[in-house]
Parts: sequence; C-alpha cells; structure tokens
Amino acid sequence: MILSNFTIIISSLILLELFIITILDLKTKKISNKFFLFNIGTFIVLCFFDLSFLSNISYFILLLILGLGFYWVKWVGAGDVKLFSGIILLIPPTLVGHFLSFCVIATGIFCLSMTVLSLFTENKNTLKHFFNLPWEEAIKFYKISKAPFAGVFFLAWIATFLEMMSLKLFF
Repeated sequence: MILSNFTIIISSLILLELFIITILDLKTKKISNKFFLFNIGTFIVLCFFDLSFLSNISYFILLLILGLGFYWVKWVGAGDVKLFSGIILLIPPTLVGHFLSFCVIATGIFCLSMTVLSLFTENKNTLKHFFNLPWEEAIKFYKISKAPFAGVFFLAWIATFLEMMSLKLFF
C-alpha cells in the first residue's frame, strides 16, 4: 500500500500537540481552552482537504456527551473532556477505532495504577479502607478527577501511531 503523506503529517502533529499538552497538564494540572479551539479550527481546515473527516463529528458529539457525564460525576476534569472530544476531530477516520481502543486500555491501566499507588501511599488500613468507602468518597479520597489524563491520551496515540506505522494503515 502507498503511504499517505497527509495522514503521516496529521498524525505527527497530533502526537506533537498531545506531547505539549501532556507536559503542561503534568506541570499545571490544567488544559487551556486554546487547544480545544485550535482543534476545532484545524478540523474545519482539514474538512476542506478531506471530507472524510466529517464522519468524526458523530464521535465528537458522543465523546463530548459521555465526557460531560464523567465530568459531572468528577471522574475527569473539564480540560480532559475538551481535549479528548477535540482531538478526536483531527484523527484520520480510519484510525478513530484504533485510538479509542487504545484509550480504553490506557485508561484502565492508568486508573488501576493510580488506585494501587493511592492504596499503598496512604497511612490507613489500605484495602479495608478502600473497599469500605462509598463510591463518591473513594473518588474524592483518591483524587481521580485531578489525575492528568492528557498523558493517557498521549500514550494511546503513540500506540495508535506505532500500530499505524507497523500495519501501514494508510490510504
């Protein structure tokens, strides 16, 4: 198959953007609205070059609604919701499913790691204390909503990018 330079360029720019956002998220625990607006603007420009990107709007709406639900129960921050829903607009449509799959895997590993770290860094009766907390209190106690999820999206995109390069998932 012939590799598409367009797909490689877009994928590399997503990788760069996620890297920058991850560093900023780790430092400040905030994701600027400028990145979300940049992603929306870039999406509009991409649609002029390739109309297949319009199919990502349904993923954008679904992830925005799902993300707002996660934000409402304090599982993620608002910046994470905007980042995830905004970045999905830029992903070449053939890679969206791969990226979402890797996001699920990376999020599971990340949450499990955060839980294990929290359990063993607290001076409480660790496992007994964790399982006796109501769900809302466990989220507050372990500060899950303050976790830097940008890194999870970055790692998921690296996995998607590597899979794309190894399987040559280009058009």
